[in-house]
Amino acid sequence: MVFNLGRHRTQTSHPEELIKFCEQEYKWSKSFISVSALKPSAFHLTTVLQDLSEDNKKVQIFRANHLLTNHTVVLKLIDLDEEELLDYVSFEINTIRQLHHPNLLPLLSSFVIERHLWNVITSAEYGSVDIWSRPNGISELAIAIIVRDVLFALDYLHKRGIIHRAVCGPHILINSNGHCMLTGLKYSTSVLKDGRWHNTIHEFPQNALKIMNYFAPEILQQNITGYNSKSDIYSLGIVCCEMANGCVPFEDIQLTEMLLDKLTGNYPKPLDATCEEIINFPTDVEDLTPDALYFKEQDIDEFRDCFYLKTQPNSGHITSVEELKTIMRSLGQSPTDDELEKYFKEKNGKISFADLLDVMHTHSVKEKIPQEILDAFVATDWARSGQMMTRDLKHILCGWGEKLIPKEFEQLLKEANISGPYFKYEDFVKIISAPIPDY
Repeated sequence: MVFNLGRHRTQTSHPEELIKFCEQEYKWSKSFISVSALKPSAFHLTTVLQDLSEDNKKVQIFRANHLLTNHTVVLKLIDLDEEELLDYVSFEINTIRQLHHPNLLPLLSSFVIERHLWNVITSAEYGSVDIWSRPNGISELAIAIIVRDVLFALDYLHKRGIIHRAVCGPHILINSNGHCMLTGLKYSTSVLKDGRWHNTIHEFPQNALKIMNYFAPEILQQNITGYNSKSDIYSLGIVCCEMANGCVPFEDIQLTEMLLDKLTGNYPKPLDATCEEIINFPTDVEDLTPDALYFKEQDIDEFRDCFYLKTQPNSGHITSVEELKTIMRSLGQSPTDDELEKYFKEKNGKISFADLLDVMHTHSVKEKIPQEILDAFVATDWARSGQMMTRDLKHILCGWGEKLIPKEFEQLLKEANISGPYFKYEDFVKIISAPIPDY
């Protein structure tokens, strides 16, 4: 994952900070509306994000630049030939207009041109959570950050009497600042009916077939007890399993089977150390794949994050020698061009994550970087003194190979505690090859 995690380490949940953020977003939205001509010519369409059928009506989604403000936005064009769809869309717009929170996707503007409704929405550059979680899930830290932002949004909604009813991976979007924003309010409902706050709701969400896997049992059961805002927390739990496991729970079974499983308490689990199936998994050497024996879980998580960061445009596969070179070097390996060609050819020119683990293991067995560096120092030490001149090291590192810049070289000397004209190269190798501390 490439979200900006730094802001989460300093962000607090103080109400005044959320209010300040909301005010800034609201002012920008008002400014956008005031300068916008509210017509198609005010936007330059750059990318078609989606072209689908919703309620048998055409819905098109584009990424576009707003010409007057130079902001990147998303345009959602909806065909309004039928009044039924108009009522449906009007509800969503009216709901969003009443809400202002940094973890809810804002609607910047909406206008009608001929038979089309144009909704102008904030752009979420990193897309939705479900895209990032497939096929092998995401790290626990990333899940915790996403869940935190969604909980902020749900707390805001629930305090205002709104049950979201559609918390799912596709409705959690990530912007360029790493903020997660909840969308999908067209499925929401209010517990305020006829001027009264109702403890339970009984109505079933309309047009919700594609998100039924996320529904809480009490929504699906449709009995006299009804459901309340806690159903959103159940849905968030399903999203946690989706993010951890890389797939949507219950997606491979019939809806009737899913309903039976939920009503009988057969709930999904994240595939981690708390899962009994994982705990009881056979640990005999012959029962495990070779790759599972050679890497720590933390290393595999690092490999996975690097792999999917680099291969996202290629549907999760390495498709060139250059990509393989970049990934392996990012993970601390130093394969030669001939070795890279060999690995790529052995995997038939398309390397999956499982293939990468195999390549990493194969290369790590024969590549002993610290020893190779030490052997190189010894080869240049004719007197076998165990020392080397600092200026000679600078000549090698700044003049050959990938060539460090002087500032990088000075930082390296500082980290290795080298200050004089000579240094002991064996101590130097131990320092530079030591694992990075986990803070």
